[in-house]
Amino acid sequence: MSYKRIDQIISAWATDFRLTVYREYKDVEVRSADVVSSSGAKCQIWIDPPNADDKVGVHVWNYMEERADSYVPVSQLRDALKSAYATALAWVS
Repeated sequence: MSYKRIDQIISAWATDFRLTVYREYKDVEVRSADVVSSSGAKCQIWIDPPNADDKVGVHVWNYMEERADSYVPVSQLRDALKSAYATALAWVS
């Protein structure tokens, strides 16, 4: 599984919302970003590579008990990322 097909979508989304996308964690390829409030509360958004069915997992969690997961076709990834960002913002506010 590879992120190549969706990296451009992720990069454009991250640019729009001024997010840094992390591409590696513990020597494993990932796509992840943190949404941090002015008070320091934070949520992580991470994206799975497309699977065999051309679906992408988009996940949000607040490093505690809140978590939201969605699985969308690649064609809907941009909207799913915008929704994940809105969720993260609501949780850190």
